[in-house]
Amino acid sequence: MSRLPSAVRSLSSVALLIAGILNGPSPVQAQEPAPEPVHIMTVDGVKLKAIFYPSAMKSAPTVIMLHSIGDGKSMKAPEWKSLAESLQKAKYSVIMFDFRGHGDSTSIDDPGPKGAFWTKLPNSALVKTKEKDTIEVKDYIKSSSVPGAYLPVLVNDIAAVRAYLDRRNDEAKDCNTSSLIVIGAEGGATLGALWINAESYRYKCIQRTSSWAHLPIAPRGTTLSARFS
Repeated sequence: MSRLPSAVRSLSSVALLIAGILNGPSPVQAQEPAPEPVHIMTVDGVKLKAIFYPSAMKSAPTVIMLHSIGDGKSMKAPEWKSLAESLQKAKYSVIMFDFRGHGDSTSIDDPGPKGAFWTKLPNSALVKTKEKDTIEVKDYIKSSSVPGAYLPVLVNDIAAVRAYLDRRNDEAKDCNTSSLIVIGAEGGATLGALWINAESYRYKCIQRTSSWAHLPIAPRGTTLSARFS
């Protein structure tokens, strides 16, 4: 059974959490770690521009922020940055990023005819551009007879960000991906809901003697919360 309903039911508690962070008193605190610009590669070869805000408390939940979708939309909105900084001050680690074709996430790695990006059917069929090494939101937002047909592919961007955070969790140990909070705006919220639903169906593979078993359990005992607007 999908875990999406339980995630949606947690919206009110997360909204209250954020309201408390933004409107509550501001005690004197030590300076927070500086935000880090990072680049994340998707499974189909798009380079995502992201900013990671480390938490002073390594066991605190990690927040993934998903901006709205469309021409001119990106993580650069002043209110988006303000929210990320407020969450970091509240000791959460935070990552925000530009979805493919938005902001600075426009570069395609290995863009030739047989490169990772253009060999994927959704990309070759639904992304219409003459520049094979870049992607803009206008190249796919209305690129087919069914507007928005390409948008579910952007869930891969969220998955790439989650994989990046898992590596930081395991290697640098400066974030906690056993507890994630997803904050989405408009179309970004819809993509976040799709991703949360997909996460609930992930399988963990374990080896038993000479055979493989697939157990339908969430990785790392992950707890997902969401705040959509």
